Amino acid sequence: QQGIGEKISTFIYSLSVFLTGFIIAFVKGWKLTLVLCSTIPLFGISVAILIYAIQKTADHTQKAYNIAGSIAEESLNSVRTVVSLGTEEKEVKKYDSVLDEVRRKVLKLGFF
Repeated sequence: QQGIGEKISTFIYSLSVFLTGFIIAFVKGWKLTLVLCSTIPLFGISVAILIYAIQKTADHTQKAYNIAGSIAEESLNSVRTVVSLGTEEKEVKKYDSVLDEVRRKVLKLGFF
């Protein structure tokens, strides 16, 4: 409830600042304002691409961290078996490989 109320108030504040800036811009220099209005779609497209990249990165990292967490949890819950079979290094490598995959994906999408 509190999070939604805060987002709504921030949205209303941002919208009012945007509209007030447009009104002042049209009053002070309407020709320049009309020319600059042509860049609004470009900004909108670039923000949409940025949001898409951020969401994709967040989804990939969340899935990979879930996998890594399950590997760690499984190893810790059966620590006696892991130690008795001598597979500590194998489990560590499996955990590290998942985290390396996350690192590569995040870096790749970071340059997107």
